[in-house]
Amino acid sequence: MPAHLNIKVAEIRNELNLCEPGSISITVDGWVSQSNDGYLTVTAHFINKKWNLVDLNLSTCGFEDRHTGENIKEAIKEV
Repeated sequence: MPAHLNIKVAEIRNELNLCEPGSISITVDGWVSQSNDGYLTVTAHFINKKWNLVDLNLSTCGFEDRHTGENIKEAIKEV
């Protein structure tokens, strides 16, 4: 992984580690492009200590499986 991505991952982990347990909400969005390519995005949402709403994209990736609950659950576990 390129150095600048390692830095960004470390920043995201730091920010998430500062959150109170149970204060992070996760959303998942799946879609299919016009060219029939499937994608899945996982986003974390929380309010930081300065009372700012923060949204962090944890993952956006190709998703070739059917968009069933079980397949989505397994993809989230990988994030």
